Amino acid sequence: MILRLVLTFAVAVTVMNAAVDSVSMGPGYANQVWYQPGIASTSSPQSSWHLGFQSGVSATIIANDALVQGAGPQAKPFKVYVVPNSTPATYTSVDTTGMSAWTQLYNKPATWTGALNTPADASNIFDYGWGKYNVQSHQLAGERVFVVSMPDGSFWKLFVQTWSGFNYSFKYARLDGSDEHTGDVNMNGIVPKEFIYWSFDTHSSIDREPPSDLWDLTFLKYTEFISAGPGPLVPYPVVGVLAKPGIKLAKVTGDTPSLLQPPNRSEFDTTANVIGYDWKSFNQTTSTWKISDSTAYFILRQDGSMWKLVMTGFTGGSTGTTHFDADVVVTSVADASTPNANVLGVYPNVIGTGDIVNVVYDVTSVVRSVRIVDVAGRTVRNIALGNDAGMYVNSVSTVGMAAGLYRVVVETPSNTISSALVIR
Repeated sequence: MILRLVLTFAVAVTVMNAAVDSVSMGPGYANQVWYQPGIASTSSPQSSWHLGFQSGVSATIIANDALVQGAGPQAKPFKVYVVPNSTPATYTSVDTTGMSAWTQLYNKPATWTGALNTPADASNIFDYGWGKYNVQSHQLAGERVFVVSMPDGSFWKLFVQTWSGFNYSFKYARLDGSDEHTGDVNMNGIVPKEFIYWSFDTHSSIDREPPSDLWDLTFLKYTEFISAGPGPLVPYPVVGVLAKPGIKLAKVTGDTPSLLQPPNRSEFDTTANVIGYDWKSFNQTTSTWKISDSTAYFILRQDGSMWKLVMTGFTGGSTGTTHFDADVVVTSVADASTPNANVLGVYPNVIGTGDIVNVVYDVTSVVRSVRIVDVAGRTVRNIALGNDAGMYVNSVSTVGMAAGLYRVVVETPSNTISSALVIR
């Protein structure tokens, strides 16, 4: 079944009455908070986890690179390193020889790329950093070994063995092989979450965040790479706001933020740290926080709804409270003169053999083809499409397609966009 939506009327934008709201992370920014207007905020201690495993085909594994015990020179952070030139066989004999030259791994907040994914070879689309896609098993198999430095001063070796779409399996032990634990994070049957977390303290998984449809933004401590003068960017702990993966944002500046209107939808993108941390600055002379008074952020949700955020206050570490106006933006019809940028959605993106997958594509020009290709680049399914620009929704059967990793590819005269699909 294919459905085409063509939007041809002028845009009519209404900003509802401002809703004054706030989020508190607690003294010392102890908690991470997940937020959506009109939904009760959910919070959880930031110190309760070490690794986060993302559901879906990205196979992302984040590290709690903001986890620190103590302060000042006595501070002891949680760190993750990849063992240079390691292989699965390295796990049994790994040690910290040469560790002073190793580079600590950090998450990339702009893209929600996990610290354990950052060693990936960018030229190999099947390299996910911690592991690679195996065409025989149709799983990701571990390729690299990691060393974890705990705040208590202990060192552990970590090897993520497999990922099969709904399940991660891994093991870790002290460097001498003692006190080994196996981990299993299974998303199957769980209400859709972005991440399921793991604690090395309790050696167990933690379900600490709300369902994906109940939050758009998260307020938290994280590490950002910033300029500290001439030379490369350096990692620095910050307190700020990240958008949920897949949420689109736009930043608009002007003299009166409350009167600012949303930009064309083509100007929104999924960069998660558009809001980030630098909407505030600390005045050393007055010991007060100053908020940018000329900025509004627009949040475009995956269901097409939009809301506007204007920061109005920040208390700092005393209570960790951020004050803001959160306004629902009602858009009656999209503006055909400023169509959306090319967008491709595939859902669900992890399915069983023979199940239906929904392919949504919104393009600004004529579509040449929409295909499902296998790992070798062979076309295994041609998807019916219209001849005009616009938004299309197509339900595609995967009957006859073997288990494995695929990509849904949309080609237009100007570019090609693709999204991953896993059949289990």
